[in-house]
Amino acid sequence: VEDGLEREVDYGFVGDIVAVDPTLLLNLVENNFIPVVSSLGADPEGTILNINADTIASEIAIAMQAAKLVVMTSVEGVRRDGTVEGGIFSVLHGREIDRLVSEGIVTKGMRPKLAACRRAGESGVGEAHIINGLAPHSLLEEIFTDEGAGTMILADDPRG
Repeated sequence: VEDGLEREVDYGFVGDIVAVDPTLLLNLVENNFIPVVSSLGADPEGTILNINADTIASEIAIAMQAAKLVVMTSVEGVRRDGTVEGGIFSVLHGREIDRLVSEGIVTKGMRPKLAACRRAGESGVGEAHIINGLAPHSLLEEIFTDEGAGTMILADDPRG
């Protein structure tokens, strides 16, 4: 369901993540390599499947017990009203994400990004950031300044 319209979509050869074994990735990082991970997987019969890259990044961050997850996209962050003029949220919590999705403010490709960031935060990853990967300064501003350049996603505070 999107924009109030329901339709059936066949995504073809799309897979879901069953488990992540971070052993090889941890070994590579410990030996000063930067791993590059494809967003492909395989079923038990060896059929190659596409997997959402945001989901893979989130599941890897969880398995590696990462301190941060950075999701790069072509926009500055999560827009306040879904338009360019509306500005972006600097910080979002899980319950706010639910509201933005239910009100139709967050749509299309931002939904899986937010879902991946939220899952990471709820599974022990300290922070998740959605930034503009096309702007070279975004990563530094988001991570190393108080103002930031994108949207930081935090798990809900269990105290409310």
